[in-house]
Amino acid sequence: SLDYDVIVIGAGATGLIAANGAIERGLTTLVLEAEERPGGRLATDREGGYVFDRGFQILLTAYPAVERWLDLRELGVKSFSPGAHILLPGGGRTTVGDPLRRPGQLLETLGSPVGTLSDKLRLLRLVAYVRSTRNEELFATRESSTERFLVEYGFSARMIDLFFRPFYGGIFLERELATSSRFFLFTFKMFAEGQTVLPRRGIQAIGEQLASRLPTGTVRYGASVSAVGRSDVRLIDGTEVTGRQVIDTRQSEATAAAGPSRWLTTVNVYFATARTALPPRLITLVPGGGPVNNLAVLTSVHPGWAPPRTQLISATMYARPGATTEEYARAAKSALAPWLAEETAGWRALRHYEVSRALPFTPHAAWGAPAHRWRGADGVIRTGDWRLHPSLQAAMWAGEQAVRGLTSRDGDPN
Repeated sequence: SLDYDVIVIGAGATGLIAANGAIERGLTTLVLEAEERPGGRLATDREGGYVFDRGFQILLTAYPAVERWLDLRELGVKSFSPGAHILLPGGGRTTVGDPLRRPGQLLETLGSPVGTLSDKLRLLRLVAYVRSTRNEELFATRESSTERFLVEYGFSARMIDLFFRPFYGGIFLERELATSSRFFLFTFKMFAEGQTVLPRRGIQAIGEQLASRLPTGTVRYGASVSAVGRSDVRLIDGTEVTGRQVIDTRQSEATAAAGPSRWLTTVNVYFATARTALPPRLITLVPGGGPVNNLAVLTSVHPGWAPPRTQLISATMYARPGATTEEYARAAKSALAPWLAEETAGWRALRHYEVSRALPFTPHAAWGAPAHRWRGADGVIRTGDWRLHPSLQAAMWAGEQAVRGLTSRDGDPN
């Protein structure tokens, strides 16, 4: 007899949502996770009084799947302020705010040298457009690269280079803005409609919350899979588990023909300092194509992310992998010298993370898909955010749709 109705491989967001959805349908379910923790790419280290996310990650509260699946109060989320602090070429600085939610920022935003007055008016027009358009409709728009969309929309090269390139470079993990315009419009809408937050215990708390809702014993940790068949899974230790259906959410499976052409990499360096002049609760953008893309004072959002009287700063970098923490730190401080030379002298590098498979490159983005098409010739459903677009929203919906694909032929997410 078959041991389970559903075997889910991977306890990332996709796998955990699939497991929760399967159990809601009364299906006996087992989750196999190679690591000793849930969350997948949602990973956090909590050591020495610090909270280190493995790569700077934020949670957008406007994601529809977040409202359905997450308890934000239990996660203890706190938000960044809308807008961004920008380090301008030549050593200047400016702030671009969200005058729709923070009217007091209107004059500063309009006077910012980041773009022309026409750019600012176009920005407001774009906000109005995405907020009045359904998510599904944004993913049905004519698709191009984000850069081409911004140019055709009429934004100046200065606005694109000083704001959009570094802001979305931190989201897409590529500053050419070659990522799908549909995904850009969707994330722009999410920023406009909701908050940008961090859970109190780090991004991994999302996976921990989703796993905690499963019946005890549903997730088997330290279970590395060596072979997958239509109704059986073999572990590296020789154990075999059988089930009526297998859902495989491992990133390695995305190297198949249906997966992304390449994965995007990021390097995240953490610094500690007694004090900082960087503005609290604002992400700082670093235009110009240097190794540092953005900075964030994490303790301005959650003071508990560092020991008392200590500020924790995250630097997201485009850099070759393989360097030491000190080498990355020197490169970051050198790049920031025109603005922050005196301040960074007091920054102490704590650690770094090289995230080699941070996001799938996405020139084409989808909102939903018929999940039965995700079933391979061997009967296994293989899925993840790479099937749709690279976001927690897509990762969670991929799990929802995979469960629909078990019992129906539509997989319609609506």
